[in-house]
Amino acid sequence: MKTLKKCFSLAGGRKSGLSFSTFAICAIILFAVPLQISCSDSEDDNGDSTVGATLEGGADVDKNNSGEIKPNDGKDDSNSGETKPEPVKAALAEGVTYENVDKLMIAVPGKEFSILATEVTQELNKSVMGENPSNFKEEKNLPVEQVSWYDAVYFCNKLSDMFGLTPVYAVDGEPDVEKWSYAPHKGNIITGTVSQDENANGYRLPTMEEWQYAAKGGQDYKYSGSDNLDEVGWYSENSGKKTHPVAQKKPNDYGLYDMSGNVWEWCWDSNPNISEYRCNCGGSWCSNAYGCEVDYKYWLNANITSNNLGFRIVRSTGK
Repeated sequence: MKTLKKCFSLAGGRKSGLSFSTFAICAIILFAVPLQISCSDSEDDNGDSTVGATLEGGADVDKNNSGEIKPNDGKDDSNSGETKPEPVKAALAEGVTYENVDKLMIAVPGKEFSILATEVTQELNKSVMGENPSNFKEEKNLPVEQVSWYDAVYFCNKLSDMFGLTPVYAVDGEPDVEKWSYAPHKGNIITGTVSQDENANGYRLPTMEEWQYAAKGGQDYKYSGSDNLDEVGWYSENSGKKTHPVAQKKPNDYGLYDMSGNVWEWCWDSNPNISEYRCNCGGSWCSNAYGCEVDYKYWLNANITSNNLGFRIVRSTGK
């Protein structure tokens, strides 16, 4: 049991102090545990998910993009008896593209940033990037997956540019993605140093701290919005080995959906020991319950893509 705990500490990016023999045991354990970051839709003899990581311009819009909503906004407080659609569900029914993404941005109480109420959907990603790299494509409003950390920061800058906002990211000081010599969704590596402008008002990935704060939703639950994972997330026990359309489960108290399960979500942070490894949080459709806990984090090489790995965007307010 002590060895197992040390192994999970290693996966979480903490120093473990393991001997060589214990490290070898950890290697076996970590590749066998179902909270692993990458899954396929095939099964072994026991019905467990098979682990398999892959290492590898638009119309005029509102330039201010100031349509963010407050948590629980849209509830009908009148006595008319009329039932109003919840704003996030209404936006998803309409179809989310870059033109109306502001309808899904939620201001986080007590913090100076807003966050997308759902994971970036395939429709939103395609409207910005021009293609859909995802493995699961059977339904509307599925989260985009098969995206690397590099793909996510590229998406953020491109979306910012569509709104006339100041891009957050730069490669060797250059914010224009067209000058990065990078082809998205190919498992490539961005050559050069990726930096962020903390004073920029464009879209970006959340930091790990921001992600965890938003996922908790002002509540003290093990998962985002509940101690019962089945209420709030899609994971190995209820997903049917696939992603599901966003916002079908119960949101947390900030009105954020799927922050436990469905797909892992990239964050900005780099591993303190291996700089090319970036943080992701939340667990996925093939994770066990432990991997979906709000406080759990995982580190992956920034160029990895997987059918259970996506992202969610934020934007600093008051910029």
